[in-house]
Amino acid sequence: MFLKGDISQDKKLEYLYLAANYSKYFNEPKESEAYIEQLKSEISKIEDPELSGYGEYLSELLIDTKYIVPGGKFDPALPKGST
Repeated sequence: MFLKGDISQDKKLEYLYLAANYSKYFNEPKESEAYIEQLKSEISKIEDPELSGYGEYLSELLIDTKYIVPGGKFDPALPKGST
C-alpha cells in the first residue's frame, strides 16, 4: 500500500477514502476493498475527538462506494431505500 510517509492522520484518512473510490472507478475492486479495510482500521485508531467526527463522516460516505461503477459517477445513484 501507499501512504508510508509521514503525513497527518486527517490527510491519511482522506487519501485512503479517495483511493478506495478511484480504485472502484478504474475497475480495481480488490484494491478498493483493501483501501476500505485500511481506512476502517485507521478510523478505529482515532483518539482525537475533533478527528473522530471526520472519521464518522467518511464511514458514512464509504457506504456509497460500493455503488460506484467502473467509469461511472463518483456520486452514484443509490438504490431506493438505501439512504
